Amino acid sequence: MTSVADVTMALLARAGAPLLVVAGEAAGAVGAAERRGLPMLRVATEAGAVFAAAAAADIESAPGAVVIAGGDAGRIAAALDVARREQIPLVCLTSVDDARLTDVAKATLHVVSASASHWIAQALRLSLARPRGPVHLVVPDELWTAPTVPVATAVQRAPSAAPDTREVARAATLIRSAVRPVVIAGGDGRDAAAWIRAFTEALAAPIVTTWKGRGVVADPHPLCFGLATSGGGRRVLARADLVIALGLTAVDLVDFAARAPVLLVGVGLEPDALLKPALSIATDVGTLLAELAPRLGGARADWDVAELDRWKRATDTRSGVTADLDPARVVAIAREAMPAGTIAAFDSALRDAAAGWDCVAPGDLVVTARAEARGFAVPAAIAAASLRRDAVALAFTDVAGFGAAAGELATAARVGAAIGVIVVGDDDTARAAIAVPPGVSHVRAATSTSLAIELGRVLGERRPLVVDATASAATRPV
Repeated sequence: MTSVADVTMALLARAGAPLLVVAGEAAGAVGAAERRGLPMLRVATEAGAVFAAAAAADIESAPGAVVIAGGDAGRIAAALDVARREQIPLVCLTSVDDARLTDVAKATLHVVSASASHWIAQALRLSLARPRGPVHLVVPDELWTAPTVPVATAVQRAPSAAPDTREVARAATLIRSAVRPVVIAGGDGRDAAAWIRAFTEALAAPIVTTWKGRGVVADPHPLCFGLATSGGGRRVLARADLVIALGLTAVDLVDFAARAPVLLVGVGLEPDALLKPALSIATDVGTLLAELAPRLGGARADWDVAELDRWKRATDTRSGVTADLDPARVVAIAREAMPAGTIAAFDSALRDAAAGWDCVAPGDLVVTARAEARGFAVPAAIAAASLRRDAVALAFTDVAGFGAAAGELATAARVGAAIGVIVVGDDDTARAAIAVPPGVSHVRAATSTSLAIELGRVLGERRPLVVDATASAATRPV
């Protein structure tokens, strides 16, 4: 007999869901995931489940999957609203049928056992359709074990159309005519990171990124000038005579501003009043760059190399930070102490400091701009450690975010991977109410040296560690 749970897990695996996050007692779903070999993470809270699934989707550029048995509809809805605003593809399967979830999801679908394959596949397609976002599937607890008939269905979005040859020719003309082109990479550029790096190097043009595009080109690369909103990013955009925007989405627009003509490439953003490009080509970034390659001939930027070098050195966020353990200093020390491939998750309160985390590949950084996503960093880091067992994951949070995620510290202990939770900021009243569970170490870091040493323990012991890196850590007992 094939059950609804079996069909669901098979379709999630086919769609490339990197991790199934489970909250509550969903025995039918858990058993089916184990039979299918779908990686699974069991967490303690509804919000933690949604945040972990969203982080997994963001890291792997694939649809997230979360199963919540029961739970509070308000907390689930608040977390799903964050995924909606961040345009993260996510399928949320719950036994909760509540209008608050319908209000924040792209759609709410009710699974029927006889046609379960159809509804699961439809949810996956909807979550991946532009604009991406969460889809809510109502699955009563007893339905997981109900029999159903597997049906062949498509779970991925259809590929974008090939670019028109005349548009490709126009794009090539724009690029060859530019003297100081700048490339900006958005979230949809991550799947074409190799193409974007090769294109940028061949053109010898500086590249900046949005928050979602971090790591498309490694931050230490000589041509990478960091965020479009950073000092270096603003300088090169202000001097550009052509901006080549690759893979921007509506989420990326908040980070983007340029005076120069724009060549817009990608399927995640429709030209509108916010962005009026000189040319817009609605196709996958990698597809267009492959078509452009033989047409560019000897096209090469003519930037002042010495000027770019000065600006590049000025973008080093580690320069000018204070000796105190302020957020920027904490991030700089952590980046120096951790190896390449370490994944960092940041709560929204520390988003500015996250600019100092050098990324070498897409998925190295998970950050939210949503203040309502309090407690995001800890479950996001747990998801990262579950996905990449050979890597280290760090969660940067403030005291309020730490308190909101306190329920997931036991999850971190159970996962047993290399997870560091770094708490910055001061709020002794809130901190006093937080208990660190068995299996999680809790240490102080009052100086730069002690912080680096404690982070080294995460690498050596490969188990959860909470590091108190606040200004008053020197006098606070642990």
